[in-house]
Amino acid sequence: VCKMLILVWQSYEDGDLADRGEAAKSEVSDALAIAGRLQCQNYIRSDAFNKSEDMTHRGVKKWLILQAPFLEDADFTLVFAAGHGIASLYLGADYNSHDGGYVRESDILNAVSIGARRGTKKFYFFQHCRGNKQPIAYDDAQPPPHAHNWGNNFQYYATANDFAACRKFKRNVSPWFRAVRDTFQTEFKGSIQSFNDKLNTNWNGTCHQHQ
Repeated sequence: VCKMLILVWQSYEDGDLADRGEAAKSEVSDALAIAGRLQCQNYIRSDAFNKSEDMTHRGVKKWLILQAPFLEDADFTLVFAAGHGIASLYLGADYNSHDGGYVRESDILNAVSIGARRGTKKFYFFQHCRGNKQPIAYDDAQPPPHAHNWGNNFQYYATANDFAACRKFKRNVSPWFRAVRDTFQTEFKGSIQSFNDKLNTNWNGTCHQHQ
């Protein structure tokens, strides 16, 4: 049994934070395409198609905790999360520089671990800025995604630590989730290494990030 959570922010109350526009819709659509390919049951939290959705930090954290029963019988779990961020934090729709309003990556990981059985493989695909350094564009091959794993947790990032997100809006598509979608649409052997190799090939963004 495959279970998936999709968490995508589009709009923010703070006027200094850009609306993520059509790219947010593409992220939801690409995650749903993956759910279809893998026959994953899924729940979505996003204002990309439903403007009344509560995307405040408190609203999102409550939603995450409530997913525990949904995840209990999963053989493997996938999480797609995209929005504005800083380091290992997502900014809630109610974020402001004085009072905060964060959803931490650890909030997402902890909520999933509460519901999913011990030993269940969990894959996290994160899209957000992790700093303020601007990526440098090159014409050569895109470096591999920044992946971290321990035990049965696998975390994937398009963006290196300290860098702003690499997001080229070609036809209003967010390139990271599109690369992940294309990887899942391709037949592969099923090993983690095979998946990583194909994801590296499909991740055809133009931002080359150096530490």
